Amino acid sequence: MKRVDNQIRHSILVVATITFVLISLCLSGLWFINDQQNAKTNEFLAQMTTQYKASILRQIHGDIETLDGMATILGEEEAVETEHLYRILEEINNANRFMRMGFIRTDGMTTMVDISGQRIENVDLSQMDYVKKALHGEEVITDTIKDSFGDGYINIYAVPIYHKGKIIGALCAVNDSEIYRSIVDLPSLGNGFAGIVKSDGALVIRSKEDPNQTYDNIYQLSFDRQDELEEAKQALKNKEDGSFMYHQQGNTYLAHFTSLGINDWLIVSMVPNSVLTSNLRMVSKLSIMAIIAIIILLSALLKYINKIILGSRKILENIAYFDELTNSYTKSKFLLEANALLEKSRYYSIVELDILNFKMINELFGYQAGDAFLKYFAKCLKEEIQTDELYYRHHADCFGLMLHEQDKQTLIKRMEKLKAKICSYELHPQQHYYIQCSCGIKIFDEREQNQAIDLVINRAMMALKECKKHSNSDIYIYDDKLYNASQHQSLIESRMETALQNHEFEVYLQPKHDIVTEKIVGAEALVRWNMDGKIIMPDEFIPLFEENGFITKLDMYVLDHAFSYMEEWQSKGYCIKQINVNQSRMLMYRSNYMEDIKKIIKRHHVDTSAIVLEVTESVALEDMEILKETIQSVHQLGFEVSMDDFGSGYSSLNVLQALPFDELKLDRFFVKDMGVDHEKQKKIIQYIIELNKSLNVRTVAEGVETKAQLEFLRGIGCDIAQGYYFSKPLPKNEFDKLLEKEQGNE
Repeated sequence: MKRVDNQIRHSILVVATITFVLISLCLSGLWFINDQQNAKTNEFLAQMTTQYKASILRQIHGDIETLDGMATILGEEEAVETEHLYRILEEINNANRFMRMGFIRTDGMTTMVDISGQRIENVDLSQMDYVKKALHGEEVITDTIKDSFGDGYINIYAVPIYHKGKIIGALCAVNDSEIYRSIVDLPSLGNGFAGIVKSDGALVIRSKEDPNQTYDNIYQLSFDRQDELEEAKQALKNKEDGSFMYHQQGNTYLAHFTSLGINDWLIVSMVPNSVLTSNLRMVSKLSIMAIIAIIILLSALLKYINKIILGSRKILENIAYFDELTNSYTKSKFLLEANALLEKSRYYSIVELDILNFKMINELFGYQAGDAFLKYFAKCLKEEIQTDELYYRHHADCFGLMLHEQDKQTLIKRMEKLKAKICSYELHPQQHYYIQCSCGIKIFDEREQNQAIDLVINRAMMALKECKKHSNSDIYIYDDKLYNASQHQSLIESRMETALQNHEFEVYLQPKHDIVTEKIVGAEALVRWNMDGKIIMPDEFIPLFEENGFITKLDMYVLDHAFSYMEEWQSKGYCIKQINVNQSRMLMYRSNYMEDIKKIIKRHHVDTSAIVLEVTESVALEDMEILKETIQSVHQLGFEVSMDDFGSGYSSLNVLQALPFDELKLDRFFVKDMGVDHEKQKKIIQYIIELNKSLNVRTVAEGVETKAQLEFLRGIGCDIAQGYYFSKPLPKNEFDKLLEKEQGNE
């Protein structure tokens, strides 16, 4: 009996020991799984929040782009009658299915038409914040508000309408908030849902899937601890990414939020903890069954657990690593795979491609056609890549490649073939649209052996941007010249405003000489930039200023200096008649151009006939009617107008006939290499000079560098010469000495 008892005790001990070991193993395993599940849950929520953020922004940006396009069309109208305005708004609304659209005048009075065709006239919206912002040049979307003209809740877009650079009103459109509500509902999360909130926790868009429809602020939810609530408040206030946990109707919910970057909005994804931990509960049950059953089942159970974890991981990786539309690699996945390949070899090049004016494709053919084309774009890239090569979708219509190739000619041939294939896509069977694809290439070099691939991608993007500037090329390979130019351009833009305030821009003067007496009769004002004691020539900054619009301020700056110089010279009795001042094309389109000139005139006691405003022939060819009006206006103020670079365009004689210029400056190619085909050249120039004389227009020859050129021009009756034969452009003090010297010789 005692022996039996001992055997029972031993058996119990063995069973207890095995049970203890099994329970310990299972608890350890469950702890590990729970930890992994929590990490994956947070990662999954963050990724889902990002996905829905992208969907919201795609909707908003798409609507804004549509309104911008329509605003541009309205801005081209010279005058819009009420009935014609209604027809335009109805056509736009029918094409885009907004609930309501309206034209807001500068006084805030608004004309609207809704989707049913009902017209609403003379609504005063002048006090609305979104109207004020739109009329000051901002693109606006409102918070969710009650519809003043119907049931339900709405969001309102508003964009400015420009006519000749001036805001003439705004275009507004009304969307039912249900559009955004449908986006933030998350059927893929089972009982999960999402919402849009403000940084103070107030709801902007509430999901219909939210079981609690009574709260107006997420701070009203039930938090476990006060410190968790305070942390969530702080993160929301700072528009930082964050997460929190709360309780509602007996369920625990996990939430993750991130800033939308629009207004004061953040998007919040909320999922019942039970949905995310369902796999964990199943694992727990299987573990308990393994304790009751046998040890062998534990191994099978662990295998099953591992399978679940791996399956969940695969789903999450698909979301994070593959583009939803094209199934291309995302940039994150591309970087992982690219770094792995680069560890084996650096014999690679990065290529970035995008479509010129892809926005127009969406506007003309619709977003569905645009998406179909992007899928085809990705398919072409997939077919192009070879072993150990990659492709990915960077953003929107921009895709990238990493090619196992560095030979420039081979790269160019491959890209030309690829681009031809991409551009052959037919967007519509009855409507042809010419697709243009640009390409920027960065070849890895020895200096980038230890540099991050992100830097190489950025340089490929710089090459892509440069490619778009050159109409004669749609493939651009990055080089050091581009890098240095980019760095120098950034420096110039960062310092230009301060430089103008500190008078770092210096006005140089190149004399103009009477071709018979060779005496100074005028000067051309030219600008140099004295940057930290180094003189920067205009070809390094003028093209950039013309691109970013700063050239208008610089032109007015030089004009003001020209008035000051002439005022000084006249007080000293110098016999200099006029100063030529260049005026950029952008000034021609500014509505306040004349007013700015009048302000300068008032500051100085100088007859305006002493100032010659100079425009290039290319400006004249752009829009003759606008330039003709501008010339007439400055003539009324007493200025003379000169056309620079005559002969550099294709319609020079037409320009001379159509526009009332007072002076014509021959392009320097007329006097360059004077000995080549001398007789033919002489006849052409002589004809131009005779034509000018018959029109009472004086002729100035630029680029005169030799005595022979001067004698030639004198022989055919040219009026004035300018060039290095007489003098290079001089600083003001040196030019003054030149005038004093000539004054003393008289």
